[in-house]
Amino acid sequence: MFSIFEKSEKVVKYEEFLNNVLKEDLRKELERRDKLYEDIAAHSQLKQTIDCIRKADLTDGLRTQVDLGSNFYCQAHINCFFITAILWLFPFCSRQYADTSFPYIPLEDIPFELIHFQGNSETGTEDPLCPVLSPKLSGPDFSIHKWIGEKGSEVLKKPEQFAADLNIKSGGVWHPEECQAQYESVIIVPYRNRYEQLEIFLQYIHPFLQRQQLHYRIVVVEQMDDRPFNRGRLLNIGFKEALNLGSPNICFIFHDVDLLPQNDYNIYACTHQPRHMYSSVDIFRYHLPYRSLAGGSFSILVNHFEEINGFSNSFDGWGGEDDDFSFRLHRKGLEFCRFDPQVANYVMLPHKKEVPSPDRFGKLASKKEEDPSKDGLSTLEYKLLKIEYKPLYTHLFVR
Repeated sequence: MFSIFEKSEKVVKYEEFLNNVLKEDLRKELERRDKLYEDIAAHSQLKQTIDCIRKADLTDGLRTQVDLGSNFYCQAHINCFFITAILWLFPFCSRQYADTSFPYIPLEDIPFELIHFQGNSETGTEDPLCPVLSPKLSGPDFSIHKWIGEKGSEVLKKPEQFAADLNIKSGGVWHPEECQAQYESVIIVPYRNRYEQLEIFLQYIHPFLQRQQLHYRIVVVEQMDDRPFNRGRLLNIGFKEALNLGSPNICFIFHDVDLLPQNDYNIYACTHQPRHMYSSVDIFRYHLPYRSLAGGSFSILVNHFEEINGFSNSFDGWGGEDDDFSFRLHRKGLEFCRFDPQVANYVMLPHKKEVPSPDRFGKLASKKEEDPSKDGLSTLEYKLLKIEYKPLYTHLFVR
């Protein structure tokens, strides 16, 4: 017969073994998902090449240069039949990456899911309420890729002039003059060393938000040290500091600087449940990579964000904090929603891929069962170096 102590020791060893097995399974699954991302990106590039071929005159096939080495080239003739076969086979070959099996809110139901904030606008109580859906909405922007290509830093407007043209107040604050906004949002952008992308993002997102007749503020949180970029920690800092800035401060949207929304019916306001803002993105051929994805852009009410204790502060480097965020929501009984993929579609600005954090799998495995109260808003430590109220955004310098 084993003693109680001996049995307890065996149980501990078994639990340790089981945890190691589960951790390894999770690591393999996340590696498989990362590989899937790379495959989807490769298919997206191939799709862009095929789109270019579609525009070419193929009545006599396609002539192109083939590198024979040492800068010698010959003209290769690609048969029309071969090109046509590629165009037909491509969708079938890539179908395994086109899983859209997730619930979403259809366009006609969006107004009923949005949370309205009345009586808080700076325009005063005498103004009529803005419509639930703004009459200024224009729908999907099919020219966005062309717009991005034309908007190099040298042709963007000066921030001061751009702010004056759109009547944006200092710190990136705006509200409609003609009516009282029904939606109020703070957009928090984590940032470091992407100035050109930030310029493009700001000059795209301000007109986009104004067409929705929101009362909004844009806050950029810049990490000023040389440590690995910590997105979750920056978003926590942005949340805490924005609460001290005054209205609007009820609905928060956490937004990467390299994502641009393509359809202004994707209202930048909060829903009753937390919302993952994009259901499709161009680099993934406008499909959702996996259902539990919570990265990129996310809207959430203040009370929900505080209930889950915000993001983890532990994920230094790229990856992991968004999956942990999804775990936190689930543990608190919160399930995030999405809008119709035809509405919640995004374009990603070109950028160099970040180096993944080597220990993100281990951290995710340990965090999955951890009480969120042990890491997040309640344990956040940082130093606010300064705040600058710039023409297009409020700039927080932190470390």
